[in-house]
Amino acid sequence: MHWTERGRAVVRIGEELRDRGWTLFGYQEDQSDMRTDYYSPASWSGVATHPELSGTVVCVDVGERTYHNADWPTCQPNPPRKTWHVERDGEIIYAGVGLEGCSWSSERWHDKVRRVCDHIERVAYGPAQTASESSTVTASGDYTVTVEHDRDWTWLFFDAKPSVEVRDRLKGMGARWGRKKQGWYFQRDVPDEELTWLTGDAGEAKVEAEAGDMPDTPLELARRLWSEHRPEKQGDAQQMVYDYVPEWLAQRMPKLYSQDKEGHDPVVWLKLFLPEGRWTFYVTEYSEVAPDETPNLFFGYLASPLGPDCDELCYMTLEQIQELRGARLRSRVERDLWWKPKLLSEVKSDVTCQDDRQDALTETVQTVTELHEPSDLAARVEEIKAREGQP
Repeated sequence: MHWTERGRAVVRIGEELRDRGWTLFGYQEDQSDMRTDYYSPASWSGVATHPELSGTVVCVDVGERTYHNADWPTCQPNPPRKTWHVERDGEIIYAGVGLEGCSWSSERWHDKVRRVCDHIERVAYGPAQTASESSTVTASGDYTVTVEHDRDWTWLFFDAKPSVEVRDRLKGMGARWGRKKQGWYFQRDVPDEELTWLTGDAGEAKVEAEAGDMPDTPLELARRLWSEHRPEKQGDAQQMVYDYVPEWLAQRMPKLYSQDKEGHDPVVWLKLFLPEGRWTFYVTEYSEVAPDETPNLFFGYLASPLGPDCDELCYMTLEQIQELRGARLRSRVERDLWWKPKLLSEVKSDVTCQDDRQDALTETVQTVTELHEPSDLAARVEEIKAREGQP
């Protein structure tokens, strides 16, 4: 981000917090005067407090060299790769990102600013989150696992190398290997309940498919589809939710904004596609009820049939997905039942996907060209008349 865009984003967040009752420190109103060609936009140093929250300080884009006055609250600079954080009694309880989009010139920046401020207030009014909490889980004689919750990250440290089955399952959950700390990490807060399978005997057999795993055989897939079908819900919007996001998948997918980190390569958990139009939506986050009370909101990577230049990261509601139909057969959006979770970078670098989209675009152009070519029916009629001797 350019420094002017960054300053505009910080000011917009500060003004939204001020409207919600927060006290801003180092805020200066816009003093620009077009009549004298004087430009002095609004600015904010990024420090705010709330009268109802004693000892709580919000810092937005605060660096090491941010100058503080004597009457300002004491605060720390933002942690590396973070753009804001919340302190309580001098300790950082949460740090996040979100300046991207708050400086847009379109009207969409209002929603982005509200989301960032909602996140800040949830942390400020919520219970304190310690910077690092550790718990030890002992497996059945194979290894010992230390689970460390570092704010919004989760680390797993094994005293011995885990089996291939355990490593594959961790990768399927979105974990990656950290060479520097020699441990597996999730870029989200993983509850201990999701890691209880580590207490089993993982060294003997493959980890069995259970709620939350992808189907391995056609028979298992058929059983799962039958269990997901609910006759009492058939035909309504709730059944559409089950068709796209079954309960076992909704429990595993990260919630909205839980992966909102700079430089983060999220895991694609769900693939929705339009067979007729080659439209594809790779979903990375999903919430049944978004923070702004929007029901069934998806976030992910939208691959357009027009090529990679038209791809984008976007939000889509269930109603918007239902409205999509094919151009010819009016086919509906389908879920890839055999999709395996993979990183978004792998999806973007899929060369075959790009080739398929180019073929679809070429086919569409040829079809449109054929439809608009002039017909030779009149020439054929004249030829028949001449052969039959008719005038």
